[in-house]
Amino acid sequence: MKILYLITKSEIGGAQTHVVQLANFFVNNNHEVAVMSLPGGWLENEVKIMGAKFYPNIYFSNNFNPIRFVRAIKTIKNLIKEFKPDIVVCHSTAAGFIGRVAVRNKISTVYTAHGWSFEKGTPFWRKLPAMAAEKYAARFCKKIICVSNYTRSVGIKYKIAGRQKFTVIYNGVEKSEVRGSADDRTVKIIFVGRLSKQKDPELLIKAVGSLPQDLIKQIEITIIGSGPKAGLLNNLAGQNKNLLVKIVDNVPRDKAIDMLKNSDIFVLSTNWEGLPYSVLEAMSAGLPVVASDVGGISEAVDSSCGFLVKRGDAERLREALVILITDKNLRKQMGENAQRIASSKFSLNKMLVETENLYKTII
Repeated sequence: MKILYLITKSEIGGAQTHVVQLANFFVNNNHEVAVMSLPGGWLENEVKIMGAKFYPNIYFSNNFNPIRFVRAIKTIKNLIKEFKPDIVVCHSTAAGFIGRVAVRNKISTVYTAHGWSFEKGTPFWRKLPAMAAEKYAARFCKKIICVSNYTRSVGIKYKIAGRQKFTVIYNGVEKSEVRGSADDRTVKIIFVGRLSKQKDPELLIKAVGSLPQDLIKQIEITIIGSGPKAGLLNNLAGQNKNLLVKIVDNVPRDKAIDMLKNSDIFVLSTNWEGLPYSVLEAMSAGLPVVASDVGGISEAVDSSCGFLVKRGDAERLREALVILITDKNLRKQMGENAQRIASSKFSLNKMLVETENLYKTII
């Protein structure tokens, strides 16, 4: 089987991690794999290391430009003539739209929806065009893989395609070694995510900053990520000199996983999601999770392994953190439950096998 993956960006992220997992699996099972994206990032390096083919498309962009759009389509068509794939699999909004319009299902095409570009938090002026674009592009694929039941329900609600076109395959993660913080005097809270409008790490800083001083002195916050909010977060942290906040960017994925393993609590305060890898990786590392109740997160996190809080609710986030910070045994119990759920419901092997079976059915 010759598989072509299209994805907009090559930077570290959930969708890119997903593509790397799939590409590596199919390469190791003697299939021929090619990946096309913007060049110069983590994904490109990983693809080359595994022995798959990487093709740059310098015209991919999240901002619509007619000239770039036409050139991106032409670049895809040229690659298809050269590579001759049996199946084209599109990821992310821009490459997902451009790829489907370019191929027009003349080759079996799948689109993986990691979330929808018109979900909550999207400005109204972008929402309607995004919905129209998704409905149009949905004509040109045989299946839409949704990473959560929530993502599927949104696609059906807004009539992006008929029910039969959607299928749910959860993101998958490998089981991690559980270690936990070596310092019993400090509770290490970790946040992982791009520091952009979608995420809300400032809510975490505000919630912890409002705790009593005796608790604040026990806490260390690590925020892994980069983006436009980095300056804001540094300013917020600086307003409370007793609060220890480390903001770390450009962290290799394996180091980020290692940092999860050496933490005590994972927090993802966010505005909208599909089913974030960061939550699943934290659960696999044996961490209790405190997360915003958005997207498909509730399909992974329940009361046995963490707390779900209303988006933007600093008080409820604060309450959940106090419970976990002051009860080490509860943290351990929830962490064990989190790892059990991750290894059964969200196993990497399960995701890979289900995806392979789907590809075979549509070729």
